[in-house]
Amino acid sequence: MKKFWMISMLLIAALFVVSCGDGEDGGEGNAQCTIQGAYRCSGDYLQKCDQEEWKNFENCAESGKTCNAETGKCESNSTEPTTDPTTEPTTEPTTDPTTDPTTEPTTPSQDAMQACTEIYQCFSQCEDNDCANACVNNGDPDGQEVFMTMYNCWADNCANATDFTSCAKENCLDETEACGLSFGKDGDTNYGSPYGNAQITLSSSYVLGEGESPAQNTVTMGSFISGTIGNSQIGNAAAAQSYYMTQLSTQNGQTYLQSLQLYTDAQGNPMSPIVVVVTDVNAAVGNAEYSLVSQASVGQIFMGDVTIDAQGYLNIPCYDAFAEGTLSIQGIQATQGGNFTLSGTIDLYSPANYMGYGDIQQDLGASACSPK
Repeated sequence: MKKFWMISMLLIAALFVVSCGDGEDGGEGNAQCTIQGAYRCSGDYLQKCDQEEWKNFENCAESGKTCNAETGKCESNSTEPTTDPTTEPTTEPTTDPTTDPTTEPTTPSQDAMQACTEIYQCFSQCEDNDCANACVNNGDPDGQEVFMTMYNCWADNCANATDFTSCAKENCLDETEACGLSFGKDGDTNYGSPYGNAQITLSSSYVLGEGESPAQNTVTMGSFISGTIGNSQIGNAAAAQSYYMTQLSTQNGQTYLQSLQLYTDAQGNPMSPIVVVVTDVNAAVGNAEYSLVSQASVGQIFMGDVTIDAQGYLNIPCYDAFAEGTLSIQGIQATQGGNFTLSGTIDLYSPANYMGYGDIQQDLGASACSPK
């Protein structure tokens, strides 16, 4: 199943890098954080960012579970699915499992529903029939029955549908929900889908090391993004200056390149929007997919309003858009003093009306800014 993912950002405060850090003792308030509602693991503790401090949310060891910062939950060490089953299904029935239930479907038990969800998670990643059949045949028998009832409904009604999600919602709602899946909330039509598009021309000749403060030779004056969002142009025409930089950032044990586009007034205060490009350091030169949902994505691009609090921390209270599409990486040397060059055109979607998924604000824990 495709799953919405969102990298918790390390943002810049007054041109100095702010790092949340990871505590070892599970104590509350042992480090500051910038993203309200974000999660992290500290030992056995699941911690949540609250009022700029990491606070203990749950001791996973007490329930014999393992902390998972990505899902914000204490999860079982068994084969419990890690993908949130409330995310809408998008896999079209292009593969053909041969298992066929012989009994009429009834309302499944909770265990059968979970087993069906696990089969779907496996099945949705397959690219051939052998893989699809293995996912079904290796699943729990009760889950097989529920899954095949859903799959057969999809295949019978929606195999040739132009909009698979709408077709499945109309014709196979009960069968789909019996597998623990849902279609989410309808999108807000005040936001187009796509909501706009952007031209990216990003060229950072010096990659800042993690924790390294920006200097004149590490900041590129100007803007790496142009285009439209809603009925507005991207950028800030009233800004006294605009500039961008790229910095190494390690989050949840994985290192990324984080490129920030900032606009400021004459006093140096940040002005909206802020634009963030997050790229895996292992990405290669060539075409690169940026997406919230694709397994092949090397990162994500998003933009939104920006505010600065009393401590000088930048915050994003709402998001204008997330990008979906393919750009070209012309150069990537993901080390301190390295370089990063990215270009191309990409579509933009509001979290209030996202690429056929509808309103995903609750899934992301991120609010959409007012329509442009």
